[in-house]
Amino acid sequence: AATSDLNALAWLFPCPHDPEAVDLVCRAWVPQGALGKARAKHLYQQWADSGHLTLTPGAVSDYGFIRRTVLEDAERWPVDSLGIDRLFQGLELASALADEDLNVLPVGMGFTSMAPLVLELQRRILSKRIHHGAHPVLRWCMGNLQVRVDPAGNMKPSRETTAQKIDLVIAVLLALDRYLRREPERAPRPRGICKVWTPAGFRPA
Repeated sequence: AATSDLNALAWLFPCPHDPEAVDLVCRAWVPQGALGKARAKHLYQQWADSGHLTLTPGAVSDYGFIRRTVLEDAERWPVDSLGIDRLFQGLELASALADEDLNVLPVGMGFTSMAPLVLELQRRILSKRIHHGAHPVLRWCMGNLQVRVDPAGNMKPSRETTAQKIDLVIAVLLALDRYLRREPERAPRPRGICKVWTPAGFRPA
């Protein structure tokens, strides 16, 4: 994300109860010092209090803090790869994660790259094959989501104004890109991941 914006990360795992479904773990961060200026500050504070959003120290995005969280997750779960926006602001963070032997790969944000991912997300939502636990930040971002369509009918994510954040939806699309391209034998399948989300993580259904 930009210097004082919403940062987002999504992990996708094969669902142990349904081979056609995926389980989703969401992470979201906002700088503590930027909270007062955000139009959604009341929502941000509510989500921070409930454990669904992390406030990072300072007035700008703390990529060091985010990096530590990503590495902690990578210790907890086997990681096939990480997809990042090719134009992502935090290229230094991406390089730092690659230096930790994580497989970090860019994903394009144009119609050609996004169209199949938007369709795949739509298919999984309609078939109830993406288990998101009604994560409130993700639901808010989904509510802000619009799509742009090119003359060929290809879709890519968009939004009406910069205040309407869709970062966590973008993170899910990037995760879908890497998930669909994964090597099956390396597909992460940690124990205990399931449908029911709590601020402490997923609990067994």
